[in-house]
Amino acid sequence: MATKSPADTAKSIASALAFASYLVSNLAESELNELKQILWIAKTGSVFADISKDSEFRRRLYALAKQYIHPIDFEIGQLDKIPESSVILYSKCKKSETGVVKTLISWESIKPESKRVLLNKRLFGYMHHNVSYPGLVQKYSAEKLGKGCIAVPSQYADVFLAVFRGMKIPVHIKEVAEVG
Repeated sequence: MATKSPADTAKSIASALAFASYLVSNLAESELNELKQILWIAKTGSVFADISKDSEFRRRLYALAKQYIHPIDFEIGQLDKIPESSVILYSKCKKSETGVVKTLISWESIKPESKRVLLNKRLFGYMHHNVSYPGLVQKYSAEKLGKGCIAVPSQYADVFLAVFRGMKIPVHIKEVAEVG
């Protein structure tokens, strides 16, 4: 098998990610419970859906794949272990026994100052006439890690990201497991 160029590999992963996004966005909450993860497998260049049990759900996934705008090499089954050189495209965030999954959100300096002040008020709250107005950090037990960086419990990340999207502030996002 000829090795793919890095550009071809990147395009293949991007196509697989778009397909995974399409699948997940077209599934009901109950169906998402049956989906463990979606992988891109480098060796075959295919997308693999790891499902919890063999069921009617398999037919539903194949039907969605047939409706997708581009043809895609797609497989469904159950995995014991993740194959080498795979990329995880979708996976449920789980609370682990050793820690809690958090989302790190960071941003650069914000201009103009009025926009920065408004963001800080929304995130960290403020006092006005001796009345305290809590921000999202207090409401959702997030923590400030430094200038322009907060750690948010992953289940509330969308609430915080909506604020940044609404204010058109670009962010960097990372998922981490807090241990200890």
